[in-house]
Amino acid sequence: MSDAPPPAFTQADIDAAAAHDARVRTVVAAERLHGRLTDEQGDLFALMATLRESAEEAMKTFAYADLSDTRLLQDLQARVFRFRVAYDTFAAAIEAGNQARMSIMDEARL
Repeated sequence: MSDAPPPAFTQADIDAAAAHDARVRTVVAAERLHGRLTDEQGDLFALMATLRESAEEAMKTFAYADLSDTRLLQDLQARVFRFRVAYDTFAAAIEAGNQARMSIMDEARL
């Protein structure tokens, strides 16, 4: 029999703590992102405003565009696509933060 003391934490304890830490980091990152997106002086606010304006203008132009002008149509589609990708990416990151927050709150109730 070994005289070594039993480990203070099991691997499951360590894994649970690491998962908790990852959720906290996700919440913090989502909060920072949200702040940058809503701060009217912020870089991401300005980026999204520019992308939104470009996409809206592209949709207006598309309504009257010559459908045989494939270059123009590709440009218009790309402008709308850039906005959607940025929007969806930021929304997914914020939603991940919300989910992590809910998970932490559920943890605290246990």
